[in-house]
Amino acid sequence: MLILTTLICSVILVSCYVNTNRQETRDRMFADKVQEITYKGHKYIFYSSDIYKAGLCHDPDCPCLKKDSIK
Repeated sequence: MLILTTLICSVILVSCYVNTNRQETRDRMFADKVQEITYKGHKYIFYSSDIYKAGLCHDPDCPCLKKDSIK
């Protein structure tokens, strides 16, 4: 029973470690493909890639979306 428990815990720990490394790899790959743009007081995120099409979205951290700024 102890061997089975140890094996299951090892698999869980390794899978968490692998997922973390994948995310870090993706972050490094796409870091130069994402830009923050400010236009007329709003913040936007611009995505571009050599392979995929470009995209633009309203930044969720834009000051206009904060509850304190709603009039």
